[in-house]
Amino acid sequence: MRIWLYGKPFSGKTTFASNIPNSVILSTDGNATDLFKKEDIVPIKSVENISNFIKDFQSGNYKGKDTIIVDVTEHIYDLLREYTLEKNKIEHESDSSWGKGWQLVSDAEWYTLSKLARLADNVIFISHEDEYTVKSPIGTETTHYRPALNSKLHDKMTGLMTIVCRASVKETTINGNVIKKYYITIGDSSNELSGTRVKLKETKIENSWENFKNNIIKKEGK
Repeated sequence: MRIWLYGKPFSGKTTFASNIPNSVILSTDGNATDLFKKEDIVPIKSVENISNFIKDFQSGNYKGKDTIIVDVTEHIYDLLREYTLEKNKIEHESDSSWGKGWQLVSDAEWYTLSKLARLADNVIFISHEDEYTVKSPIGTETTHYRPALNSKLHDKMTGLMTIVCRASVKETTINGNVIKKYYITIGDSSNELSGTRVKLKETKIENSWENFKNNIIKKEGK
């Protein structure tokens, strides 16, 4: 199963992932330190780190690990972009004629992200959230949400996923106390980029791996 989970900072994305058993996390921002065992964290600071992990995983150096968590996906994108531009001795994608620069970067990014997506039984991609406004023909404005990854890869990434979902927080004040509830939504709103290839019981659940797993309607005999 391949999952793309996105949301604002402190919306419970990494906490959600930390409760998935038999997992290893590729951490680009260091936020996994307090939630994962040290031996389950792979710090990612370069393209070489990514390549080495892929080779190690394929070589069986992560026996017993059937889930890979990529946190944060757009940081991986940035590393790949910078590496590809430097390798081809161009400062920006537009510096190369006929769109060649854009194609070089896009190909490198997609090659690595799709390879990671197929590396294990379960792969969870975590992204930050991009909030944008859409104006209707009559002038009404609505806020929409999508992963903060470069838009050129949205369709490809979405097409590769089993589930695309959004993490969010709802705050309520009771007797002067702020109560926070954490949710995951999957196709709950037309304002969110989300969807699923499997049948679900609910489109909005409280944020936990156990709830998420139990929300999937299993096929008979499985």
